[in-house]
Amino acid sequence: MSSGCATRFSACRPSADSRPASVLVKLDMSVSTTPGATAYTATKAGQVAMVQQLALELARHGIRINAVCPGEIETNIGDNTSLRGEDETAIPVIWPEGQVPITQGEPGHSEDVASAIVFLVSDNARHITGSPLWIDGGQGLLR
Repeated sequence: MSSGCATRFSACRPSADSRPASVLVKLDMSVSTTPGATAYTATKAGQVAMVQQLALELARHGIRINAVCPGEIETNIGDNTSLRGEDETAIPVIWPEGQVPITQGEPGHSEDVASAIVFLVSDNARHITGSPLWIDGGQGLLR
């Protein structure tokens, strides 16, 4: 698990005058299987588990906590990252065409993630806690 994620949560201790609130954790990519990304995938799964545990621990203070898990979103991340060793670790599978089924392979937009976050912090989501929200157009279903 990333130490940055755990450090941020240790600073979020409820006080005696705590009011109901919503906390969101953004995981950088859907928790899914990607050839050669065992450690990365394990840390993301650990963060989802941490969100669920914190949701139980903080519920008595009226604090809701959820994980936002975006898939492929239109950004410049490809400018400074690359897959390494994919051929050596890949398991032959026949995938549907495109990476993102709901949009025929097109990535989502930052507005898709923002809209979901606006909902989660609103009173309309008052009964949602400890839940990962997959904003990936079905991409996670392919992996």
